[in-house]
Amino acid sequence: MRGWLVFVLSAGVALCAAVVLLVPQQKPDTLGAVALLMMILAIGLARSRPVPPLMFFPSRAMIFLLIAVAVAVPVAVVARAFGRLDLLALVFHIEFGMQGAGLSDLRNEILTAVLAGLFYLGALVVLSRMTARKESVLVGGAAVLVGFNPLVLVVALGLVQDQPALNLTTRLAVPQITRPQVLPDVIVIYLEGVDRAFADAARFGTAYDPIRDLEAEGLTLTGVAQVDGTGWSMAGIVASQCGVPLLPNGLRFRNNYSGQVDFLDGQTCLGDVLHAHGYSAAFVVGGEGGFAGLDHFVATHSNGELVDKETMARMYDAPTYAAATAGWIMDDQMVFDAALRTHDDLRATGRPMFLTVETTGPHGDNAFVARRCVPDGQARILRDLPAAARCTTALMEDFIARVRAMDRDRPLAIVVMSDHINHSAHMARDAPRAGRRNTVVLVGLGQTPARIGREASMMDVYPTVLAWLGFAPLDVRAGLGVSLFAPVPTLREEVPPDVLDANLMRDPALARAVWQPEPSGDSGF
Repeated sequence: MRGWLVFVLSAGVALCAAVVLLVPQQKPDTLGAVALLMMILAIGLARSRPVPPLMFFPSRAMIFLLIAVAVAVPVAVVARAFGRLDLLALVFHIEFGMQGAGLSDLRNEILTAVLAGLFYLGALVVLSRMTARKESVLVGGAAVLVGFNPLVLVVALGLVQDQPALNLTTRLAVPQITRPQVLPDVIVIYLEGVDRAFADAARFGTAYDPIRDLEAEGLTLTGVAQVDGTGWSMAGIVASQCGVPLLPNGLRFRNNYSGQVDFLDGQTCLGDVLHAHGYSAAFVVGGEGGFAGLDHFVATHSNGELVDKETMARMYDAPTYAAATAGWIMDDQMVFDAALRTHDDLRATGRPMFLTVETTGPHGDNAFVARRCVPDGQARILRDLPAAARCTTALMEDFIARVRAMDRDRPLAIVVMSDHINHSAHMARDAPRAGRRNTVVLVGLGQTPARIGREASMMDVYPTVLAWLGFAPLDVRAGLGVSLFAPVPTLREEVPPDVLDANLMRDPALARAVWQPEPSGDSGF
């Protein structure tokens, strides 16, 4: 009986490890914990059994398995870093990014893949020792890693799929900038994950009401979909402030940009435009400023002082800071309070201000609920998206009301948007990404209630905001985005979603043009 339990547990370890190595979209945390527990139990059950001697010279089957694991591990590292694996882009990105793209940016992916490889190898060895067909077990285990390797699948799909090339590099544009008659204060609020699905009152109650109130007086963009390269916080910020997707830079992708000091320095972003017109600026976020390279983006594109978790530790007393801590971030109540203090500092400079506020709230299935919305006054992580969304939007409503009260004597423009579609797996099952839209509302500057329902992406938000603020003509292009005020088709209107996504992520020339653009003349400053 004990032997069968060891066999089953070892098979479970092998299965968990194989999923981590072969399915880059699968988060490794739970699988890794389960595999570790099963391995500990197997070792405990087998401790009184004689250990079969290991062969000094490995058999051919063992060599085959070692080679399969050795190939699977680096492929898993890259696939997990990129979220997928594309052969053509991979070859280019490795060559393109070797200078300055250290492997330290991939330390989490490397550790995950190496441990999974060791677990898989160890489990297969144990299984082979417990069966009469030792060589068959090893060969079968190796065949699984080879046959289902993401690299092999990509090559196979490439032989049967033929996506048209869009040559998106020709669409990249530097915005032509003009100077408006009035320089308004500009406040951009990212409500993480509060996409338009939260307008469903039957499911989320009053969570969207504060946003509906803003829509009743402002310009609402109802057709802003999520395209590849814009679907997480850093990417949503880049797309909506620079007009380009956050594409891989060598071995860097998604949140692995902590070492990217020159962060898209060839792009003209919103902070660059406002800085050229004398704005003072600040960026307030409840997490660590170095996460995903946000600090480098803020510094590169003149988003001003970065007020992050570390800064807040100096701004508030220890009990308040502890109560506002939810997991690894500060709650949105502290974020908005710090934003108000920062607003006062920027106002005191006498110059127009550019203030960006990034919340966390209903990030995904694990949501962050602020102190004000929890009975005991301790911010925490809960699996309660409606509560987190209601709390964050209510805090936003209070913040905007207080800013408006203080800025009655100054022109004020407020942009409220979700940084990306919510990460909740439950919401994704109920409403697939293709049918969901980001929240984008522009309020102030005498704007009357209006809606634009054109199919667009977060890249189109940037030139639309530039035109709305008066810093660019109504038909301005910026990056891959176009102003929604002009009768110029967006990429979403021109290209089927699957074709657009495939081209965004599989075009090495586009990645090169985004990260290392050629000089293109006057930006209009």
